[in-house]
Formats: sequence, C-alpha cells, structure tokens
Amino acid sequence: IDSEDVASIEGSATYDPTSNTLTLDNFVYTGNVNALIYSTGIDLKIVLKGTNKLVGSVDVLEGIVINNGSLTIAGSDEYSEKASLELTVKDMCIFADDSLSIENVKLTTTTTDLPTSSTTVAICTEGDLSINSSEVTVIAGDSDGDGIIEYGSTIGIMSYGKVEITDSSVNVAANAGGFYADSRMTIDNSTVIIDGGTCGTNVADTSIKNSTVTISGEIAIETDTMY
Repeated sequence: IDSEDVASIEGSATYDPTSNTLTLDNFVYTGNVNALIYSTGIDLKIVLKGTNKLVGSVDVLEGIVINNGSLTIAGSDEYSEKASLELTVKDMCIFADDSLSIENVKLTTTTTDLPTSSTTVAICTEGDLSINSSEVTVIAGDSDGDGIIEYGSTIGIMSYGKVEITDSSVNVAANAGGFYADSRMTIDNSTVIIDGGTCGTNVADTSIKNSTVTISGEIAIETDTMY
C-alpha cells in the first residue's frame, strides 16, 4: 500500500504467503488505488475478523480482483458475532477468474457508477459461486449513497458456473439485472430477494428447498439472456 494513496487506515491486514491467506482484523481502508485487493495466479483466501470496511475513492473502479485463481471470503470464529465486510467502489466490487466462495460472513457490496454505454457487474465469477451461512447484500448502482438504485447498466451478481446458496440470506438490488448465472442454481434453507430493475434473473433451472425466493423486475425471469 502506497501511503500517498491512503486517506485512512485502521485495524490490521496481514498476509500469509504459505497459505495464500489475507486476514483482515477490524480493518478500515479508504484510498485511491487501481484495485483495493488484487492477486494473480493464486487461490486467495480472505479471512475476516470483526468489522471491516474497504472504500475506494471517486476514481477507484474495482474492489477485489482475482486473476487466474479462486477466491474464498470466510469469517473467523474468534468473535461471537458474524464477521463483516463492507465494500464500496465505483464499478466492480468482486471479480474471481475461477470459483468464488462466501462462508460465514456478513458481506455488503455497493457500486456507485451509473454506466450508460456498457454493462458492469457488482460481483462476478467465471466459475462456480457458493454462499454458505452468510448474509449477502448487493447494491448495484447507488450513485449518491442514499440506498436507492438509480438508472444505469449494472448487474448485481453474475456467475458463469453453478450457484449454491445454503443457510444464507441474499438481497440483491440492481438496475440492469439482478442475479445471472450460466448454470443451475440451488437454494437450500435460505432467503433470497432479487430486484433486478430491468430483469430479475435469467435462471430457470433452479432447485429451491425450505427457502423463500422473491424475484422482481420489469421482466422477472428472462431465460434466454446471459450478458
């Protein structure tokens, strides 16, 4: 981290290269860098302790970017309350070239840009997506921080593999598409709310067990669409 790019840092962030594990312990970072967390060629695990917050300044497009590798975001059992991460950037909050796993955390992502000429995605994985024992909130396209989605071309979540949501709550609000996947979606013992603006989801092949699923948009389910 270049100190000239940092507006503020609190807490601690430590990296173990033997296990490719980045631990954030009540870590608060605000700064102006190309990506808040970036890795290439490794399977990265991010372990959360306590309350964590990563905020990109006005020009920061990307939050967590994993090229040629998978990403796991997991909570530590050190505290009684579920560990959390708030992530706010202009364009894409999380990208994983391979699989993305979210385990035992409270994750909130917010994108602030309102693209008009191209489509952006708040959370994207080129592989499978797994959400387990977690609370995930995705706000895609809130330009003024009031929690209201403005018009634009931002998709909430996109997975190019299968999706598994277990023992979790997932709430997605976006303005160009809520939750897109290129394969089967399995939802078990979870609550899923998707408000996609123009389109809720493209996933018709969905297994739902002991769960509540609410999908809305100008078109709730459009099965022939995958950006």
